[in-house]
Amino acid sequence: MKLKFFVLFLHISMFFACSSAPVVQKEEATTNDGLQKQEFDLNSDGVADAWRYYKIIDGKKVIFKKDFDLNADKKVDLSRYYVTDGPTNRVNYDEMDMDFDGKMEIKAIYKGDLIDHKEIDLQGDGKADIFKYYKDGKLDYLEGDSDQNGILDYWEYYRDGKLVRLGNDQNLDGKPDHWEELD
Repeated sequence: MKLKFFVLFLHISMFFACSSAPVVQKEEATTNDGLQKQEFDLNSDGVADAWRYYKIIDGKKVIFKKDFDLNADKKVDLSRYYVTDGPTNRVNYDEMDMDFDGKMEIKAIYKGDLIDHKEIDLQGDGKADIFKYYKDGKLDYLEGDSDQNGILDYWEYYRDGKLVRLGNDQNLDGKPDHWEELD
């Protein structure tokens, strides 16, 4: 599991950090929705495994989205979407397929340059079961639906990166009935 995340980090770091991109697989093409598309081969196997999509705004290329195939199965495992309506091209949100089944299980939403919250679908049913909220880029609290009935029933609160409080809902009203302090 740790190796998978290291490989993920390595691939993403290479693509996001380099403005001089890895091997270009194909020249730019225009997609059906009018975006400019550029393909890259990050692992040099001759098959595209990363894509950049641009919009042309005021005559300039503005990145709209980046896609990655992290395990060479020809399916997108990570998509990064950008805000394209301002002077800077900052990240809007990421979608990730953590088990490589073709479904995006994690959506990470950003505000400014920092992560704001994550929505995590553990069941693969297209509905988030866990919501992680961040303050100044650090995990602040988590809410979850542990029994998949659509009602939040589990809470975790953090201070300085340390879990300090747990709560659960035992009567299914969506509010904590019991708190445990871990401080």
